[in-house]
Amino acid sequence: MKQLFSDWRVLSVIAILGWGAWGILLKFALKQLDWRAALLVGSISALPLALALGIGPFTWRFDRYVLFAALAGIGALVAALAFNRAIQKGGSLNVVVPLTSQYVLVIVVFSIIFFNEPLTWKRIVGIAAAIAAIVFLSL
Repeated sequence: MKQLFSDWRVLSVIAILGWGAWGILLKFALKQLDWRAALLVGSISALPLALALGIGPFTWRFDRYVLFAALAGIGALVAALAFNRAIQKGGSLNVVVPLTSQYVLVIVVFSIIFFNEPLTWKRIVGIAAAIAAIVFLSL
């Protein structure tokens, strides 16, 4: 089982399912909850799991990597705030989710710049197909 959860493909599917459940459950929650309350409840309920997963060979220190993690958390919070607000303002899930999925393009560009990941023709075609899929899902 441990080896199964070490496979990036399995972990990617878990992430897809988790984000999918998040979007659907959040839409239900935002029918009656204010977007700020939904974000707070979601964050507080996730904290015990985050703490449980974080306990281990971790020593608290402050360096640029901890700063990167903190900034990533802030970025995720800002994104979640904007997503919650977009849904509550009447955005349809089948439009807001594909549109906000454009964050992938930001990651692709910055991974090429900062991590020297190659931009091959296969990846260019894949990116174009992803953009086309997002456009069609948003129509």
